[in-house]
Amino acid sequence: MFMWLLLLVTVFYASLACVVSERCFADAQSQLERAESYEKNGDYEQAEMLYQEIVADYPDADHALLAQKNLVVVYYETGRLIESDQTFNRLRTEFSSNPELPSALASIAREYDLLKDFAESERVYRKIVNDYPNISLALRAQKEVALMCIRQNKVLAHELNKLISLHQQQGSLDLAHALFEIGQQYEEDPEKLNQATDIYRRVVEAHSDLDGFYAGRARLSIPKCKILSYIKAGKHGEVLPAVDEMLENFRGEEFLPEVILDIGRRYRDKGFRCEQEGFDDEAEKFLGKAIPIWKRVIEEWPDTEDAADAYFFSAVCYESLGEQEMARDHYKKIIANWPKYRAAGKIQFMLEHGVKDVHLQECRAAR
Repeated sequence: MFMWLLLLVTVFYASLACVVSERCFADAQSQLERAESYEKNGDYEQAEMLYQEIVADYPDADHALLAQKNLVVVYYETGRLIESDQTFNRLRTEFSSNPELPSALASIAREYDLLKDFAESERVYRKIVNDYPNISLALRAQKEVALMCIRQNKVLAHELNKLISLHQQQGSLDLAHALFEIGQQYEEDPEKLNQATDIYRRVVEAHSDLDGFYAGRARLSIPKCKILSYIKAGKHGEVLPAVDEMLENFRGEEFLPEVILDIGRRYRDKGFRCEQEGFDDEAEKFLGKAIPIWKRVIEEWPDTEDAADAYFFSAVCYESLGEQEMARDHYKKIIANWPKYRAAGKIQFMLEHGVKDVHLQECRAAR
């Protein structure tokens, strides 16, 4: 009888503990969501107060880790850099045994990146690499260190060697992907096309057997960089012949349409920038040069979504050039052949009501 009574008491208190624990979890989650809402809406004072309460009231819960992590960013965004740094150090010390700490640090690094503070982002990613060199997140962190170095015009050789070493130590097969992203970052700067080409060559030469996907994309990116260098140097007469040569040499490659679209995008973006700065003649020149490149996509892959993109991008350029009939003709082709295209509703509205430029922002954002 006594044993049964003891068992019942044990079960009762265990159940009570579970209920209390679940209630605490729910309360902490609710507070965290409220605090994040305040932060999102710019009410940093209320967000800070709630985050601090969570850290104090639920020190052993993951919610406290998240609250402390968010406090680092709140202090940074409100210009309290010393407090932000102190909170960051407490985060690393007080939650050192929490397996979610590396992910929290990576989240802070991403926030700094979004805020364009590449030096701070690099600093946090380096701490992840140094403190957790044997976890998979270290590979991504080291790649991000390399990307931050490119954005800050730092020498990259040491970071590349470290990236390669980490991948080898962990037996990772994802190095080609990481290197390809580094090449893409270089490629976005017209002054760094040679560095991009070197990275792409490394991917092709060293990783074709291990990762044919990214090696294939890198193989296309090498001649693409050459074409981009023609655009940078003002050798516009070389561009279309080089595009045609790519079409001949790489016919059948999966990502070739995407690459050709992107080459046209570079002209389009130059045209839009000139337009915004009031250089209308230059804008017309660059926008006009984008259209024949996209025409190649329409001719080579007429029934694909890539062709729909080419029609769409061309239509917006025609609008900017004042050629409204050509723009409408291209829009109509999209509606007729790709009724589920992402901008089909807006295009239909424009055609019915005669509104211009309703998707200009979409086109500029599209890649």
